[in-house]
Amino acid sequence: MLAQSTELPLFDDCFVFNPSVRDEDIERLTEQARAVYDRLRRGAVLNTELSRLAMQYNARIYEIREMLKPYGLTVNRESLGDGINRYKIGSKTEAGK
Repeated sequence: MLAQSTELPLFDDCFVFNPSVRDEDIERLTEQARAVYDRLRRGAVLNTELSRLAMQYNARIYEIREMLKPYGLTVNRESLGDGINRYKIGSKTEAGK
């Protein structure tokens, strides 16, 4: 009989992010920022995909970070090398790691 593993999967991209961000705050975002935010809510995303949603995706991420601040959240960036970055919504404390 196989023992059941209590470990979490190595990749957390399979989890849907669903914070308690108020609709009014989301509606204040520009249309492109909203598209980027909607994609980030589904999980981690590479900058290559974000650039198809918004040419200046870094500016849209800045807007999203500002919106998320009161909730103790941010958009974290992880460099994967060769100019590829992975973005995902997480807590501000994760950003300092």
